Amino acid sequence: MSTRHWQIFWWFLFIVWITCDFLNMKHIRAGVLTSYGADITIPAWLYIATRSLDNPKRTSRIRKLFGRTPETTALVLFVASSLTEVSQYYSPGGFFPVLRFRGIWTVWVSILREILSFFDRARKELSC
Repeated sequence: MSTRHWQIFWWFLFIVWITCDFLNMKHIRAGVLTSYGADITIPAWLYIATRSLDNPKRTSRIRKLFGRTPETTALVLFVASSLTEVSQYYSPGGFFPVLRFRGIWTVWVSILREILSFFDRARKELSC
C-alpha cells in the first residue's frame, strides 16, 4: 500500500473512532457502531500511527521505541490491548470501571495485527 492509502485509512479510522466516542458521550445508541466501533478502529489506528505509515518522514519517540518493525509494533499493541481486557475482567471497578471484559477483542486485535503487518511487510517488499 502506498503512503496515500495509509493516510486515507488513518483518517477513516480516526473519523469512525471520534464519531463513536461522540455518540457514546451523547448517549445516542447506534447499535454495533457505538458498541464496538471504537474497539475495532483504535488498534488499527494505533498501529498505523505508531509505525508512521501515514507519514514515513515523521519520527517520534514512540516510533523509535515501538515502531521500528511491524512485529514489535504488533506485539506491543497486542500486549497493551490484552492487559486492558484482563484488567477489566479482574478489576471491573479499577482502571476502566465503565468497560466490560470481552475476551473476543483479544482475538480481534490479533487478527487485525496480522492483517496490518501483512500489508506493512508487502509495502516494504514492493518498495525495495
